[in-house]
Amino acid sequence: MRNAKRILHLSLAALLLAVSTLSLAASTTNSLAWKNDRVSADVRDEELISLLEKIARQTGWQVFVEPGADHKASAKFKDYSSGDALRALLGDLNFSLVPQTNSSQCLFVFHTSMANATQRIAAKRGKPGAPRHVGNQLIVRFKSGAEAEKWAQLVGAKIIGRITNLNAYLLEFPDEDAMENARDQLTGNANVADVDYNYFVDPPEDVKGLQGSDAAPIKLQLKTPTDSGRIVVGLVDTAVQSLGPDLDKFLLKQISITGNSVVDPSQPSHGTSMAETILRSLEAATHGST
Repeated sequence: MRNAKRILHLSLAALLLAVSTLSLAASTTNSLAWKNDRVSADVRDEELISLLEKIARQTGWQVFVEPGADHKASAKFKDYSSGDALRALLGDLNFSLVPQTNSSQCLFVFHTSMANATQRIAAKRGKPGAPRHVGNQLIVRFKSGAEAEKWAQLVGAKIIGRITNLNAYLLEFPDEDAMENARDQLTGNANVADVDYNYFVDPPEDVKGLQGSDAAPIKLQLKTPTDSGRIVVGLVDTAVQSLGPDLDKFLLKQISITGNSVVDPSQPSHGTSMAETILRSLEAATHGST
């Protein structure tokens, strides 16, 4: 009987220990939300590499760390700037955020010097070159009859955008973990047609004008073709504007399959530019004689 009581006491102790461990694990779930240079975090003992993977994925930065650098991040804050967030998360480690001309910014994390930060960090949950998504947003398309507001409340989100005729809604969550949990709940739900991340779209690079002087006028003379015939070059493009009386002789009557087109006379159309390119190539090949 004593042995039975002892086993019972040990079982209760093991059960209490298991419950305590589960409670601790639940209380230490790390979250990080990086949005528009404003950062919120609640992390405890987050390993450095795991933390940098999350930062790389949410920001799109190229992240490099000094091999051997070791740090466990513990911080809780809301709506910090990127610089303040990095200082709070990285502790005694040094870092440098360097803008790039033709790519995303580079974050270097190091103990000794920036030059030693050579280990590339891959974005967590992502693949090299994969699209980046916003860390705390989902796009959800509900089926007809489903109450979007109700479902948003159930998964702990707020609706910040919608396309009503498509039943599509943009949901925002407090952090990344809440978003992932909601994604798991909504995927395969009978009331949901589609669930996907909200992806970043990088703006195009600034258009830079061509350097150099204006091209010289095209000098060609149209001659009667020989008995062997003539060569006709087909150009499938937009309408071709007048190239001037001398060069218009080289153009056959245009055929339009979309009706009469209206072209701004002050701006050359793409077809006009291509026609000039063809004639300039002909000039270079014949040295001005046809």
